[in-house]
Amino acid sequence: MDQAVESIGAAETASGAARVARILVGASLFAAVIVATVREWDDVSDTVAEIGPAAILTSLGLVLSGLAASAMTWRCSLREMGASVSVPSAMKIYLVGQLGKYIPGSVWAFVVQMELARAASVQRMQSLAAGVLAVGINILVGGALGLALQPFVGDGSSFRFIAGAIGIASCGLALAPPVLGRLANLAFRVARRPELCCSPSWLGIVRAASFSAACWILYGVALCLLVIGAGGDPSIAVLVTLPAVALAMTVGALVVVSPSGIGVREAVLVAALAPVLPPTTALAVALVLRVVFTLADLLAAAATLPIRISRVSEPASSVAARA
Repeated sequence: MDQAVESIGAAETASGAARVARILVGASLFAAVIVATVREWDDVSDTVAEIGPAAILTSLGLVLSGLAASAMTWRCSLREMGASVSVPSAMKIYLVGQLGKYIPGSVWAFVVQMELARAASVQRMQSLAAGVLAVGINILVGGALGLALQPFVGDGSSFRFIAGAIGIASCGLALAPPVLGRLANLAFRVARRPELCCSPSWLGIVRAASFSAACWILYGVALCLLVIGAGGDPSIAVLVTLPAVALAMTVGALVVVSPSGIGVREAVLVAALAPVLPPTTALAVALVLRVVFTLADLLAAAATLPIRISRVSEPASSVAARA
């Protein structure tokens, strides 16, 4: 008995230490962004003024539309897990839940989504599985788009083209339902959680991936407007910004100790925008984009709060499967 108590105490201590470490890393990344901003403030403020309010507001509208598309990716993923909610309900569950990503760690957005989805009688594991599936789809689609940046960076060697092509093909393979389902189950086994209650279908994954691609395109156009407003060459900006924002946000999402990818996303964006903007200007654009995304998250969550969450009686796919 004493050994069991000691084991539980040790596990709790380790868990507490891990939480503290995540908070410290997140705070350090946030501090790094603040220091870089203060150091380059004159150039940053000049760039913000050059971009202008029209481009910033238009970018905000595009990001809001991208968030809505991302919510639809989550809704499609939930349908694959045997549950369905109305589109307005999906918007509220997903967009309010997304505020959890600003807390250091990797689970808070999922936790909020699970609690909100309970109002629609969605089981916690269905909601969690949908969240994991949606994140996986977004990361794979974003990763594939981000790898398209390869021809525009570095020395343009054949190795870069080959590596990019292999990476894009790998992302496409991982999106195949049998592979994606196994990857999700592996993640659940590592986390000591039950495996997926349903296997995703080809049609469901295609729908979810289509909304995800639309989301990334909207984000890319939003960044493109900021880059052009900051003096970037439009012909290059159009080619670079979509893979740049996809790569930056995908890497930021993978670094779970960083709240909303802060610091990581900005560093990747500065490097990815090198073909079109000098580093200081790229940093200013990255900071403006951060503000735009944060404001969009808050506005989207606030706009959906009055929505009453409701469940669709049954997914059409489930009816078809039993027919």
